[in-house]
Amino acid sequence: MPNLIQIKRSLTGASPVSLANGEFAYTANGDVLYIGSNGAVVPISGKRNPGVLTANQALVANSTSGIDKVIVANLVSTGVYANGSFGSAGQVLHSNGTTVYWDTDDGGVTAVSTGVGLTGGTITTSGTIAVVANNGIIANTTGLFVKPGTGVTVNATGVHIGQAVETTSDVTFRSVTATGNVALGDAYADIISIKGGVNTSIIPTANITYNLGNNTVRWNEIHAQNVHSVSGYFDGDIQISGNLTVLGTSVTINTATLAVTDSLIQLASNNTTSDLLDIGFFGSYNPDAGAHEHTGLFRDATDDIYKLFEGLQESPNNTVNTTGVGYTQSTLQAYLLAGGFTSNATHVRIAANSTINVAIVANTLTLSTALAGTSGGTGKATMTNNAILVGNTTNGYNELALGTSGYVLQSNGTALVYDVLDGGTF
Repeated sequence: MPNLIQIKRSLTGASPVSLANGEFAYTANGDVLYIGSNGAVVPISGKRNPGVLTANQALVANSTSGIDKVIVANLVSTGVYANGSFGSAGQVLHSNGTTVYWDTDDGGVTAVSTGVGLTGGTITTSGTIAVVANNGIIANTTGLFVKPGTGVTVNATGVHIGQAVETTSDVTFRSVTATGNVALGDAYADIISIKGGVNTSIIPTANITYNLGNNTVRWNEIHAQNVHSVSGYFDGDIQISGNLTVLGTSVTINTATLAVTDSLIQLASNNTTSDLLDIGFFGSYNPDAGAHEHTGLFRDATDDIYKLFEGLQESPNNTVNTTGVGYTQSTLQAYLLAGGFTSNATHVRIAANSTINVAIVANTLTLSTALAGTSGGTGKATMTNNAILVGNTTNGYNELALGTSGYVLQSNGTALVYDVLDGGTF
């Protein structure tokens, strides 16, 4: 049975005398639905048939007796009436920004003048084409020309500079700027001497392709303010007089002994603006000759708890995957002394005081006596199926049995009950 929600209703009354704000009423006398609004009874729905519009009737939408917008699914028109007429054949609608009117649409084509430096047929488009000379170019009625500058001459044979520059010529320039490809020498025996200073960066044409020296012929010393390298290999010892900062994600030290002078080791030193990284240490071990596993101690950034783990198959990287395959809480053998919790070789004691509360979290908890409502319980050891608990005056709860199908939970002014909703009659 569906929920039965009835509003105020009548079979014969024309309309309700009065309705409260937001109260609904329905009458079968005319099939009209009303709502109360600011002391008035307003019809809002039902049989409202305006009928078919006849001659001289209009739809009025504003103070000027006009329709602002008419939206139809299908429009059948015998003509468009604009600016006092239906227009003539070939005319189209135009707008001058104030009104809509009929007019012809003649774009018109005018001849254009011949552009400077251009010859050929007639250009028939609406506009003028002109050629404007830029730096180093001259344009006049006879054509386009190269404008000669200092040390450059131009004649019928071409453009010329002040000396021969064939591949076999010896050429001398005061300063040379080359923007294309430049080759100095064609064999190892050719000697290139650089007597001046270099004031630009020297960059190879391909990344990680060319060498500066080789294993046979090496540079003696390289002096630089900074050396940036993707990787490095040193045949001898390395001595660093300043601080060593490693920005990579992994440091591997293949030594039998590691000696550190500092008594405290800092981890995650750059983790100062957020709390996203786990902090701790871990190691690898293989207990069964299969895939190796990991164990360690870390502070979990997700809950700020230090955790001891073992059996994790994947290697931690900035964070320890506590849901990873094999992850297991490890065992710590120790006695604890922490606030209200104390353990030693003989007993475990949990004590609460004015600053320390006692909270017990367990998978299951069984009490011999049900907790009273004042202690956070229900005071009941069992519950009826689908019943709900309703508070009483004795610091406990009463059971409200499941109601009849289709009924709703409501108040009768004294208690909570299941019943139908009825708005009454008029």
